[in-house]
Amino acid sequence: MTNTPIDLSHLMVGLRDYVREQQRLPSVQEFATYFGYRSKSAASYAITKLVDKGFLSKDSTGRISLAKPIMAYPVLGAIRAGHPDLPEEEVIDHLAFDDFLVRNAKSTYLIKVSGDSMNEAGIFPNDIVVVEKGKQPRHGDVVVAILDGEWTLKYFYLDHGLIQLVPANKAYPILEPRHSLVIWGVVVSLMRRLK
Repeated sequence: MTNTPIDLSHLMVGLRDYVREQQRLPSVQEFATYFGYRSKSAASYAITKLVDKGFLSKDSTGRISLAKPIMAYPVLGAIRAGHPDLPEEEVIDHLAFDDFLVRNAKSTYLIKVSGDSMNEAGIFPNDIVVVEKGKQPRHGDVVVAILDGEWTLKYFYLDHGLIQLVPANKAYPILEPRHSLVIWGVVVSLMRRLK
């Protein structure tokens, strides 16, 4: 059994599909059935490989849990946005969206954008911003703020102690707090579905 090659990429894609369908990880028996293993020991061996690679963890009772996001997709390399290049379809890595978009899972939230005040920053209605709550903003960060009791998404500008919330659309005014301002979080990533 130890010499049997394990296609971790196939297992990760399969686990992703299983979790989407069932909303949970499989038991060892379900893992064996789902991936076509003839025995629980063969499934256990594959699970051990996933544990060894850090994708799953196993407690003292043998129950598996996620050690890192399993929604990993193949990375085919880089593509030019300039002149055309010869195509080369070779998987160079696997990347989970969480690994790419999220730095601090416990304080990360997704917020759907409405309105067009950040269009010139490339943030459009129905985009999803990935926001790290409680992160200290720096000059020029895009932030989620509560300005005088109203939620907004704007650039954070700090000039000589004066805070301004600046839109990325000339049709909107620069905002300054009249009574209260809470910087709820800093936008760290953006997601958009093109179709």
